[in-house]
Amino acid sequence: MMAGTIRVVRVVLLPCTAALFVAWWLAGDRSERDGYATIIEFPFLEHHAGWFGFIGLMAAVVVATDVSRAGVMRRRFALITVAAAVVGGAAGCAARVITAKTAGANIGGGLLLFVMPPVMAATLAVLAYRAFLQERR
Repeated sequence: MMAGTIRVVRVVLLPCTAALFVAWWLAGDRSERDGYATIIEFPFLEHHAGWFGFIGLMAAVVVATDVSRAGVMRRRFALITVAAAVVGGAAGCAARVITAKTAGANIGGGLLLFVMPPVMAATLAVLAYRAFLQERR
């Protein structure tokens, strides 16, 4: 049972988190030039996003190297890992839109704020469940 939980963390949660910070860092600030209104601000993350992105990318490389060298990354887990990284990347890009300063209403940020969390949570839950089931086979 514990091995399945560790596998879910390695195959789903780590790639998702690493991709989130890398996408945040690569997307850059999406604020308008004269923007003043924002939905959410992450001042700490704004100043340290590059470091989080770099650490996240290095963590993803270390985990990928570790699991491929140990022979535990099978093809069925590779698809789950890629899907988790795509979800994390989408979350990072969505977070950049949500935190952008605009000169008026940030309609795109509002829509992402309402739509992305339930879609991402459901997708990650399905991926974690599939990884757990793959471990039991």
